[in-house]
Amino acid sequence: MLGQPYKTPGVYIHEVVVATEAELQSGVPLFIGYAGDGIARGLTEVSQWERFAALFGTPAPGSFLAYAVRGFFANGGRLCYVLCLDRAEPVAGALERALAQLAHELLLEKVDLICAPDLLLFPGQETELQQKLLDFCRIGIGESDFNIFAILDPLPAATADTALAQRQALTGDDGALYYPWIRVADGPAATDGCIPPSGHIAGIYARSDRQTGVHKAPANEVIEEALDLATNLTDQDQSVLNPGQVNCLRVFPGRGIRVWGARTVSREPAWLYVNVRRQFLAISRWIARKMVVMTFEPNDAALWMRVRREINSYLTGLYRKGAFQGNSSEEAFYVKCDAEINTQERRDRGELIVEIGLATAVPGEFIIIRIVQAEGKVTVTPQTAPITTTPVSNLSGFASATGVVIAAITENPAGPDLAGEHLLLRNQGSAPVEMTNWVLKDRVGHRLLFPRFIFQPGMEVRVWTKRGDNSLTDLYWGHQAPLWNNTGDEAYLYDSQEHLIASFEYIRSN
Repeated sequence: MLGQPYKTPGVYIHEVVVATEAELQSGVPLFIGYAGDGIARGLTEVSQWERFAALFGTPAPGSFLAYAVRGFFANGGRLCYVLCLDRAEPVAGALERALAQLAHELLLEKVDLICAPDLLLFPGQETELQQKLLDFCRIGIGESDFNIFAILDPLPAATADTALAQRQALTGDDGALYYPWIRVADGPAATDGCIPPSGHIAGIYARSDRQTGVHKAPANEVIEEALDLATNLTDQDQSVLNPGQVNCLRVFPGRGIRVWGARTVSREPAWLYVNVRRQFLAISRWIARKMVVMTFEPNDAALWMRVRREINSYLTGLYRKGAFQGNSSEEAFYVKCDAEINTQERRDRGELIVEIGLATAVPGEFIIIRIVQAEGKVTVTPQTAPITTTPVSNLSGFASATGVVIAAITENPAGPDLAGEHLLLRNQGSAPVEMTNWVLKDRVGHRLLFPRFIFQPGMEVRVWTKRGDNSLTDLYWGHQAPLWNNTGDEAYLYDSQEHLIASFEYIRSN
């Protein structure tokens, strides 16, 4: 160490503390509700049930908050935050104030779940108040995106029909509804010992996240400290509620009371499952934190390489934990950050664009996510619909019933441009094929949208990588770099409805 006097010979050891980036935690809920009279604390971190009891007291009359927090820790939760509402304030305003305080104090660093069982204390307002939670999860407040997921409780004394109606009245991707209520020791006499299940479910989320990861569906999990259910559901009930996106809690003799569903309330097919949506939210939190530190760096090829390297490293770690589908990382995800999507116009506006694809359900079928960093803010959003990139068949030239095949790929000869690189399509059928708005893709997501084009039987058309003027026999992609120059590069042809029509694997000639 400089400046340290050493007066005798010998070996000197100094401890050097290296600061490491704190890992983002998951399975950390914010509980919003009412505590005992006179208790109106601000946002409070709680790491064990005894700490909550010391701060807020035992369960207060007319409140489910304490039961929910106790259920959270009983089921494996380790950290939560509590925000008490003021009983003297109308609930809608109190909830909005609480969410604004969360936005101000936590941003996206602290919590990823939200539970508010006491919203059920206001007959006729329950669903409207729960919708406020979903809206907050979706758009946050002001300039902040929170990537938070809401665990929603069913209405008091709900039947299967009313639970379905409640679900149908809710709109949003970032929430899940569980039914029915659970019976606990010393539960409220007014509800026959039953309480809303969200606190217990949040603990199961935390336990599952810690043991396996956010990518695991929090289903087929035992609910600890649940004595019974307010309603025992049958297989027939399950067959109606599950497709209706109401997650059932079931009693199984000899196996305990279990969570028997993992569906969100989303109307988007891509976000049907809790684990898929939460995985997206978790990745969004990580990317937002990582990229915000790059705000003032030059937007050039060196930065793009750094972005690709760091995100690839992160996603590779998740892939090795089983977060994505696929026999290889190429089938599981991709990261794109280059000059094609970071055009000069976007760079002049101060924008950095990254696109990633995640195979969360089927190998090679990617949910596409676009990340935009601009003006010191990072926005992470999915495309309006997943873009399907089905893995290539082992057989080159696979043909669909249309008769259209990818017959060959010709590599570019040596030289400074792309004069020779092209893909050859052939109509081997007996009828014309309308190819307007068909799409040709490579493995990393480059897309050529076909113009108005009728492919006559027996015809061939060359799709050139370079720029040019389209004709009946030649179409031009408009790229400035080769697409088909490595063995194993793949081409996919889709019709206007995104159905796979043909695929081809390029084998480089030697």
